[in-house]
Amino acid sequence: MMLTHSRGAVMVTALGAATMLIILISRAKNRRGSLIGAALLVFGTGFLILEVSGRATLGRVLQLAHQGTGRDTVHEITWRIIETAPFTGHGLGSFEALFYQFRDSSVPWFAPRYAKVHSVYLELIADLGFIAFGVLTVVFMLIIGRILIGIKIRKRDSVFSVLGVGVTVLLGIQNALDFTIQIPAIAATYAAILGVAFAQSWPSQTRGRDRKRDP
Repeated sequence: MMLTHSRGAVMVTALGAATMLIILISRAKNRRGSLIGAALLVFGTGFLILEVSGRATLGRVLQLAHQGTGRDTVHEITWRIIETAPFTGHGLGSFEALFYQFRDSSVPWFAPRYAKVHSVYLELIADLGFIAFGVLTVVFMLIIGRILIGIKIRKRDSVFSVLGVGVTVLLGIQNALDFTIQIPAIAATYAAILGVAFAQSWPSQTRGRDRKRDP
């Protein structure tokens, strides 16, 4: 990861790992000391790798903090697109065509082709409108809420649910400024992880009763 010099990947991976470690430490009773030691070891190793091979990544972070990435301009144009149909949206997958209709002099002629907004949330609002985006968000939050309940009440196999929350934090933050979840391989992998996390959030007794009811 460090060799790619991707500043976003490094940051969100650290946040996702921190989320999982915090949940595991908060759940642990007898093993809390060993988990804290493991967390310190993991992050200490990460800082060491960052120091050895991550100077280019840190350099890009500092450079782009001053120069920007061009995404702000795309986001501003996307907001103008949203304003023309805030509730109904323009249709799923319509951003690329709409971008060239709303493009202005703030985007130079030599700029790369923008097929994505570089913010999944903004693109969904532009495509679906606020109403459908709100419904989609509520459904997703219900799934995450069930997983969090499972982490709290389950005594075993909760590590799968913890993994689901950690990966959700990772992708949730990164997709605010990128389109990671729109890559098919990542979307399929996340769907599999989230499915296992949701399934393991239910107590074993509940699943056992459901199996007995089946003919």
